[in-house]
Amino acid sequence: MPKRWDIDRTYVMSDLHFFHENILKYDRRGQSLFTDVEQRFQLMKGWWNETVKPDDSVILLGDTCFVKEELHRLKELNGVKYLVRGNHDEYSEWRYLETAGFKRVVPRVCVAGLLFTHYPVHPIEMKRYNGNVHGHIHSEIIDDPKYLSVCAEQINYRPKLLREILEHFSLVETYADPDFVEKE
Repeated sequence: MPKRWDIDRTYVMSDLHFFHENILKYDRRGQSLFTDVEQRFQLMKGWWNETVKPDDSVILLGDTCFVKEELHRLKELNGVKYLVRGNHDEYSEWRYLETAGFKRVVPRVCVAGLLFTHYPVHPIEMKRYNGNVHGHIHSEIIDDPKYLSVCAEQINYRPKLLREILEHFSLVETYADPDFVEKE
């Protein structure tokens, strides 16, 4: 993992749900955009690759691809990818590294005191962090300023720039300070 993420070249996103037939039923917003899982993958891949350049970093907060035979297609997405496992990322770490092309598979990431996870963390845990950037809950929103969802359907199906996330939490200056040290 980088010691310090480049906030202008790092993106974050969750819950791609590639090749998940049921996502077409559950994602109400996506129903007007996507006709089938292949077309959904192609459109989202296009938006992704318009946003993310090959050398940019991407922190994926879980639930990437639902069909083992399609995992290799995640290599079609630009960027150096880091996976924070979600509840549907059930394959071996080796498959995500070798087949899907992830650089690392980790339980969580911490940037500027923000905790990046798949699941929203319990409020008791929030005492230690400036906020929680998460996925998992799709179109639901936690009504608390310490939580920010980056589920695909909430961020227009495109990875979100880390700078925008830090701006949301007013942490750009904190993270830019050369003396800033990450808590974990």
